[in-house]
Amino acid sequence: MSHANRGQALEDLLAWQHNLYESRRVAWVRKFPTPVTIIRRDGEIVGARPTGYAVADFMGWLYTGGRAMAVEAKECGGDRFDLARIQPQQRDCLSACLDAGGVAAVVVWWTDHDERWVIPWATVRGSIAVGTRSLHWVQESTFRIHGGTGPADYLTALGVVA
Repeated sequence: MSHANRGQALEDLLAWQHNLYESRRVAWVRKFPTPVTIIRRDGEIVGARPTGYAVADFMGWLYTGGRAMAVEAKECGGDRFDLARIQPQQRDCLSACLDAGGVAAVVVWWTDHDERWVIPWATVRGSIAVGTRSLHWVQESTFRIHGGTGPADYLTALGVVA
C-alpha cells in the first residue's frame, strides 16, 4: 500500500460507523483532512505536501449531552504501535478535547491480527507522559472493539453509549 493511502481502509471503516451513529442520532462525526498543497511539475501533478495544521482525523459531538469528540485513526502492522506516529498537533487536539470534557480516543487497527482497538486518549497521554514509546498488541485486551468484521463501534467499547 502506498504511503499516501496508509490508513484509508480504517478511515473508510470509521466513516461507515459514523454514518450509523448519525442515523441513530448517537453522534455527528466528520473527517478533518490535513490541508495540502498540490505539487506540479510541467503541468503534471507529481505529489502533495502538508501545508496546514493537522488535527485529529475525526471530530464531532455526541447528540446526548453535546460533548465534543476527537478521534485519531492509525493502522499498524506487527505487534508494536509507535506512539511517535501521533503527531504533536494531533496530541494537542486530542488533549484539548479531553480537557474540555469531551471524548478523545485513538482507534488502532492491528492489520496483522485484524483487530481494532479503541484506546482512550487519557490512557495514551499517560503512557507518553511516563516515557512509554509504544503500545504492544496482546491477545486479550480491554481495548478491543467487539463487533467482528463490521463497523467499528468504538463509542460502545469506550462505554460512552450503551
